[in-house]
Amino acid sequence: MIKDCEQEDEMNLMNSYPCQLKDLSLSCYGCCRNGLSSSSQINSDLEKNNYDFKKYYLDKEKSDENLKSFRDRYGIKDTLSSGVCRNLVDFKDSCVACPLHPFVNLVVSSKKTIAPKQDLRVGFCDTEFECETVKFWCNMELNERKAFIRFLQSKEFDNHNYSMLNISGELIQEFFRRRFEFEDLE
Repeated sequence: MIKDCEQEDEMNLMNSYPCQLKDLSLSCYGCCRNGLSSSSQINSDLEKNNYDFKKYYLDKEKSDENLKSFRDRYGIKDTLSSGVCRNLVDFKDSCVACPLHPFVNLVVSSKKTIAPKQDLRVGFCDTEFECETVKFWCNMELNERKAFIRFLQSKEFDNHNYSMLNISGELIQEFFRRRFEFEDLE
């Protein structure tokens, strides 16, 4: 039974992205920004987004049309004063995500939002952007991903710090400098 759980955890790790690490309560919103500012200003702007998300989507039928209404409430690529995207929502439990993303239900319960049938971010954000952390993550073997997770566990992050270190490339650079400290010695 334990072996089955370990295999399932390994499979989940290989099918995950460092953008949303639920077990570590980390969400990266680095790619959903344009010159981000302080954590408090971003949190204030996320509250505004949450208010609008409730108004345009949660208080109505959960449909792609209402997600489009939420998305279209401002201009294309229009950001809030903090630089955070107007479509980014704080779903609580340290999960900040885009409800327009077709895979949102991998990290957010369908009770809170239902993933759109198509990627509603297209034309509104750079869906092709990948930070250095994601680029390296996609090429990591399982044992290296495990080491990266242990590295993250050794640090104390909030979503803001995690996002800033990912987008600057500092986090993955530090991991590669120190990765031998976190390798599995089995």
